[in-house]
Amino acid sequence: MTRSYRVDDLVDFNVYPLDETVSPEYKVALSQAREQLQHDGCAVIKNLLRPTAVKIISQEIIARKQTTHFSTSSMNPYFHSTKNSDYPDRHPVNTFIERSSGFIPGDSWDSSLAIDVLFRSEALTAFIRDCLETDSVYCYADPLAGLTANILDPGQQFAWHFDTNEFA
Repeated sequence: MTRSYRVDDLVDFNVYPLDETVSPEYKVALSQAREQLQHDGCAVIKNLLRPTAVKIISQEIIARKQTTHFSTSSMNPYFHSTKNSDYPDRHPVNTFIERSSGFIPGDSWDSSLAIDVLFRSEALTAFIRDCLETDSVYCYADPLAGLTANILDPGQQFAWHFDTNEFA
């Protein structure tokens, strides 16, 4: 029997009341995340997920590992694979590193899974939007690339790179 999850099964709403944006707890969490983003460029929201949620999501990922699409390529930090003669050899644009990893594609998940419930949660999306102080945040609608899990087996590497997203 497949279990259906609600966001509050996965996120402790007593600590992170995503459904009560005017509560003191929400405001504290928001303030802490914004401060980290301002200072460090990233935020760690400790214990956002219940320990049981982390375990469930880990099991969901492991159960779908056989659907992983693996690839190996050599690329620079800008996702290019050819040398650019406009720059010196030692310039990062001409520095190529192996990238060997995989991802579980979006069509491997279904709406009953905890990971999908979090991905599509309006409350969690609104919290992220509030943390980022932006007007809109959308779930990526691509059926393969929308919700993915990166997989690295021993010996594989996900090379350092510049993300082209405004935030990730």
